[in-house]
Amino acid sequence: MVADDLKEKAHQMMVQLNQARQNADLAAVRALLTQLQSGLEPMMASDRLNDLQHLRSKIQQLREHINALLKEITELEAENAWRLATSVTDKEAYFSDQQRALTEIRNTLEQQVQQVEQELLAG
Repeated sequence: MVADDLKEKAHQMMVQLNQARQNADLAAVRALLTQLQSGLEPMMASDRLNDLQHLRSKIQQLREHINALLKEITELEAENAWRLATSVTDKEAYFSDQQRALTEIRNTLEQQVQQVEQELLAG
C-alpha cells in the first residue's frame, strides 16, 4: 500500500513509465529506474519515514557513492587525455592543427599504398 501523500507521485511515475514504454523511449525508462534506485520510489505505508537505521544506511550508501565518484574523478584527471584537454588554451587551433596533421598522414599512407600497388602490378 502506498502512503497517501505519495500516491500522486506513484501515479505520475506509472504514467511516465507507460508513455516511455509506448514510445520505446529507453532513456526515459532508465531515468525512471534511476529515480527509483536513488530513493525517490513511493514509500510503502508500512515503512517508517523516520527509521534511523534506514537513514544511516542511506547516508552510508551516499558516502560510498561520493567516494567512488571522487576516485573516478581522480583517475580521469590523471589520464593524459584529460591533462591535454585542460592544458590546451586555444582548442579550435589545436584541433585544426591535429586535423591538418592527420590529413597529411592519411595522404602519405595513401601514396605509399599506391606505390606498393604499382610495384605489385609491375612485378
